[in-house]
Amino acid sequence: MENINILSKPHITMALFRVETKYEDRLVNIVAKLSKGKYFIVDILGINAFFNSHVLLLEIDNSKALGKLFYKIGVMFNEELNDVVPKIFISKAPHMTISKVKNKAMLDD
Repeated sequence: MENINILSKPHITMALFRVETKYEDRLVNIVAKLSKGKYFIVDILGINAFFNSHVLLLEIDNSKALGKLFYKIGVMFNEELNDVVPKIFISKAPHMTISKVKNKAMLDD
């Protein structure tokens, strides 16, 4: 198989932020709490790409369950990391990244 230089594994981006590694334990604690929530189904609406950032993605439904999870993320970060994470971006366009590749030409193939 040809090496296609994939830069990212599949995932759903929920939030973007910066935090120093010395606060990793606090971050792991938040993720552990979130992982105890009830599972839910994610409906796939279509396939798309962010060509500027070389990302192939699945568009997913912004369901009530997903909205609750986004809300919980915001609340937990505000309560437990507000002193070390000055700004958090919660995704308003949920999507599932299939892969991020080195260049746009790889998405065109």
